[in-house]
This record gives sequence, C-alpha cells and structure tokens, in this order.
Amino acid sequence: MSSESHDIMARAVPFTEAKNAATSLAECFADDRVARYYLQVSDCNRPLTPKEAKLNLRIYECLTAAHCHDGLVVSAGPGYDSVGLWLPPGSDWTWKTYWRSRLWLLWLRLGREGRARFFGSWGTLEESMTSTMGTRASVTWVLTDLGTRKPSRGKGYATKVMEYGLALADAQCQPTYLECFDYNVPFYEKFGFRKRGDG
Repeated sequence: MSSESHDIMARAVPFTEAKNAATSLAECFADDRVARYYLQVSDCNRPLTPKEAKLNLRIYECLTAAHCHDGLVVSAGPGYDSVGLWLPPGSDWTWKTYWRSRLWLLWLRLGREGRARFFGSWGTLEESMTSTMGTRASVTWVLTDLGTRKPSRGKGYATKVMEYGLALADAQCQPTYLECFDYNVPFYEKFGFRKRGDG
C-alpha cells in the first residue's frame, strides 16, 4: 500500500454511473472462476472470446445497476479503480429492480445452464448467509463483489471501498458477511472478518 492511500476517497456510485463501474468490474473478473462459471467457461487461463467478454460485461452492468437501484455501489480511485457491491439489510430486489437493471434480459441471454448457474448462485448466497449469521441475518450487510483493476492493485483502493461500507454497517451496529476464495482471506481478515467453513 502506498503512502498516497491516505488521500484516497471512496464514494457511493449513482445509477447514472453504473455502466462505468460495471466496466471496471467486468475487467477485474474477466479471468475469475466465478465469472467464468456463469459464462460456462472452464479454462480460466485463456482470454475470453469477444462474445463471452460482451456477455461478461452485460452481467456486471446488470448487477451494478441492480445494486445502484436497491443496494450500494462504492468506488475508489479516479477511474473506478476499485468497485464494491453491497446489499444492506432490507435490500429487496423486486420486479422493479429486475426491470430497471435489465437483469431480466440475462434470463434470455444466459441459456438454460447459464441461468441455473447465475440465478441459482444468488439463492445459494442467501442460504449460506442465513445459515452463518443465524438470527442476525435480517440485519446483515452482504458484500457481493469487490474488484480492483490489475494496474491499480496494491494502492489502497480496495481498502477504502471496504472501509466505506463497513463504516455504514458499524454506525448501525450491524454485522457484515461475504464469501471469497482462500487466497483473499488474509485481506478480509484485516477488517475483522473470520473464516467459517471450508469454502
């Protein structure tokens, strides 16, 4: 982390900037296992085809717009260098959320298996969070995505995005929850998160 990190500011991203934030996330997760699971691409080493890259961008455009509409999108850095998607307690994605974010279009574009993978993962996330948080599930903030552009990593942007969301949760004495791969556990442990289970 550079000394310049002290001057970094994070901010909430409005709906009008959702596509800019989504472009950053799509770039961040182009070789991510979860993103490629949605795209039904098993090889994480090869570049995405233009068609796959376009669908990957569309997925993050819809997700980011949905979080702007009913959730929280946080960004740090001059070029949306790091972006986090949060679901505060009470976030309820109604048909209005699906319509405005165009999530409904993904139902048509992902295909049968892609639909099952993408939309099914959200049900799995909710079940896991509820099981882990127990009676506190209804007041839990969930970090659904956090990505930082490769050239911007190690500069403190992701830390500022985390601190922004955590400050809001802490102000209301509410817990937070996230899921990540093992290699990201040390980063989140710096903020007080504790690993549960084997995943």
